[in-house]
Amino acid sequence: MALSAPDSVPKFEDFRSTQQGLPQVAPAARSTNPEEIRKFAKLANEWWNPHGAFRPLHAMNPVRCKFLRDALCLSFKIDPVQAEPFKDLSFLDVGCGGGILSEALARMGANVTGIEPQHDNISAAIAHAQADPVVAERTTYLAVTAEELASSGAQFDAVMGLEIIEHVDQPQQFLKTLGSLTKSDGALFISTINRTPRGYALAILGAEHLTGVIPKGTHDWNKFLTPEELFMLTEGTGLELEQVAGMVLNPWNGTWALSTSTEVNYIAYFSKVSLVDRLQQKQQPGLHSKAADLASA
Repeated sequence: MALSAPDSVPKFEDFRSTQQGLPQVAPAARSTNPEEIRKFAKLANEWWNPHGAFRPLHAMNPVRCKFLRDALCLSFKIDPVQAEPFKDLSFLDVGCGGGILSEALARMGANVTGIEPQHDNISAAIAHAQADPVVAERTTYLAVTAEELASSGAQFDAVMGLEIIEHVDQPQQFLKTLGSLTKSDGALFISTINRTPRGYALAILGAEHLTGVIPKGTHDWNKFLTPEELFMLTEGTGLELEQVAGMVLNPWNGTWALSTSTEVNYIAYFSKVSLVDRLQQKQQPGLHSKAADLASA
C-alpha cells in the first residue's frame, strides 16, 4: 500500500496531525526544540544523499541495525537467520528523518511507523519509500511529535530513538513518553553521544569544524548524556536496562563496529517491564536495576 502524500496514513487515520483530528497537546508538554526542527528542515533534501550531510548516519546504520536485530531476536525469541525476522511486529522510529532506519527495519519484515515533527522530512521519507513497493507497504510516516502520538494511546512492540535525544529539550520527559509508547514486554532503544572530552573532540570539533562531515551547529555538547545519566533518567519508568554497547568508527575505511567503549557513540537496549514483573521485583529485595549498578560503578 504505497503512501502518496504526508497525510495519507491509512494505518493510523486518527494520528495525522493536530489539524486533522489528533488530540491536542499543550506546547509545554512537548520535548521538541523548535530551533532543532528548523535546523533539520533545511536539510530535508539531503537525507538520501550518501555523501551529503547525513553521510555519518548512512555509514552508521548497518551497525545500529545489527545491534537492534541481535537484541530483538533474543528478546522476542526469534531465529536470527531468518530473512525477515520481524514479520508482523510493530516498530516506531522516533525522529525518523528521511527514513534511513525505518526502511532498513521494514526490509527485515517489521511494520514501521516513522514520526517526525517536520513535514518536509516526512515528505522526503514517503517519496523515497515509494521506490520500493515492499518498503512502501510496511512503512507509515506521520508528521507528529512523540507526545502527540502517545496521547492517542498508540503502542508498539519496539521503539527506536536513535541519534535524537541529544536534540530534545527535556530528555527525561522524552524517555518517559517513549516508554509509554512501548508495549509491556516490549523493547526501547536509545543511541546518542557521550558527554566526554573525546565525544566533543570527535563529534563536534572533528566532524563539524575540521572535516565538515556534518554541518556546523548540528550538536550541542551540553545536551550529550553520559550512559549513567541516560540510565538514571529511566528510573521509575518501567524500563530496565538490558544491554549497552559502544559504536566506533574506523577512520581508515569509514565503517562502524560495535565496541565495549562507550566513550563517544553508544547504543542502549531497555526492556519494558510489565506491572506484574515490577511488583514481583519490589517483593524481592535482592533485585535491583542494572542502571543502578552502572551508576555506582
